[in-house]
Amino acid sequence: MRVVLAIILSWTVASVASPSEELQTAIENYESSKNLRINNRIPTILAFGRLQENGAAQFLQKVFREEILPEAKEAALQGMVKMETEVAAHMLIQIGSERQFDGLIVEGLGGCSAPEVRDVVYDRARGKGASSIDDRLVALEVISLYKDGRAEEALLGSLKDRHTPIRVSAATGLAGFEGKATLEALENLLSDRDRQVQIQAMTSLSKRKDPLSKKTIMGALRKKVWEVRAGALGALRDRTDDWVFDATVDALHGDRAWQVRAQAVVVLRSIRQKRCIPPLIKSLGKENGRLKDDVHRALVDLTRMKMDSYLDDWQGWWKDNEDTFEVPDRKGEFADGTPTRRRGKDDQATFFKRVVHSRKMIFLIDLSQSMKEEYVPLGTTGTQQPGSEEKERKIDVAKKELIGLIEQLKPNTNFNIFFFTAFPQPWKESLQKATPKNRELAIKFVEKAQPAGVTNIYDTLERALGDKDVDTIYLLTDGIPTAGKHKHPRLNEFKIAVNELNQHRRVKINTISFGHQKQSYRWFLEALSEDNFGEYIAR
Repeated sequence: MRVVLAIILSWTVASVASPSEELQTAIENYESSKNLRINNRIPTILAFGRLQENGAAQFLQKVFREEILPEAKEAALQGMVKMETEVAAHMLIQIGSERQFDGLIVEGLGGCSAPEVRDVVYDRARGKGASSIDDRLVALEVISLYKDGRAEEALLGSLKDRHTPIRVSAATGLAGFEGKATLEALENLLSDRDRQVQIQAMTSLSKRKDPLSKKTIMGALRKKVWEVRAGALGALRDRTDDWVFDATVDALHGDRAWQVRAQAVVVLRSIRQKRCIPPLIKSLGKENGRLKDDVHRALVDLTRMKMDSYLDDWQGWWKDNEDTFEVPDRKGEFADGTPTRRRGKDDQATFFKRVVHSRKMIFLIDLSQSMKEEYVPLGTTGTQQPGSEEKERKIDVAKKELIGLIEQLKPNTNFNIFFFTAFPQPWKESLQKATPKNRELAIKFVEKAQPAGVTNIYDTLERALGDKDVDTIYLLTDGIPTAGKHKHPRLNEFKIAVNELNQHRRVKINTISFGHQKQSYRWFLEALSEDNFGEYIAR
């Protein structure tokens, strides 16, 4: 790679030494714009993209390295992409391997049709001239966007590479190809020696348009890696074949991993047939914590009965109604169950009138500036005056609810708290046991919190999902994400990114909103919870 770069630099240095008149003008325009606002400087950077000169690519690389503002760096990369030259492609892959702007570079190179650019990408993917594994990984991501026979052949060839990250990346790219050869290759990867390769192969298989065969699914359900088994069940959603039902029930009652059992609940809920109810009732008597709540919510959804999560109540109801019961429409009205509310031995306290079942949970609480505003519950009116001290503030309501819950947590519970503004502010680095001392310390942490700043939801969720033990998250916010890696207005990208983070975790994400949100914001929180096993609560 260093030899190749030396050759490239020799070309570009020669070009810069004797730049064309057009390039010289572009350089002068850029230099004279350095004291202007960034919006006025960006056009002078993008202008280099019209020049098919090696010196222009070299100058843009210099701009990328020297500029501080992300907007300027992105403009330099966009200019290189626009050139569609071999030299620019070399530089882009090198920069992409640093991972800061790899998404932009992959998308840009993926849209280039120039043969010389694609040749560079294919060479790098094979390792020709690559200085690191990261160079090759960037190239493989680009190839997956080409969607032609040559791309499929290159990705299939990379599945035989001795480096695990290369095989994982190739398996990821093949998710977009539907051929028989790809199907067989991904199925073979389910027996790969590396766990991550197996997981990615199952993920790619589950994204195929054609439903996976019984042989493929049953083989995956016998794998030792729980993520593969959960992924196999995930591919069965909305399928009603008898073998699908039988395999799902076996997983629900027999799999060792709670994540797999959680996925089995999702599948039975999607089948929406009368035969799904008895195995769920049986599971209600075996599970506890978060998973018991999953089962209970599935039963309520399938039956439209507002009954609590007590086994004897459900068993009695089913005994009386089994012969005549028919699964109602998903949008049907709820019927009231006869049992009255009783506090069970496994119940925790309530949080915004919802019983907390989990024993491994994290609370994410918005601490942005707007949380100083008056709390106006949904369906009521108020002054909504920022900083009002006369009426209860949003943050005061959130604190009161959280402190009330902490006071009642049982010793067998593990919990943590994150406040968030521009950055996550965790109470502890990991889940803590709910001992009397820890509850006291947590309450003091909550009491001291004061609102200020913007709303960074994504980075906070990412940090919380990094805790390997958490199974439930409560996210409370009064606004849209305005800071972080993913933010407004790209809420759909935010949602997709969280789904990918949680794909192999199966953490339940419950969302709680305050007051009079816009419809688009409510959609965002509703979708976030729905996609991640959770519940949306409007307060």
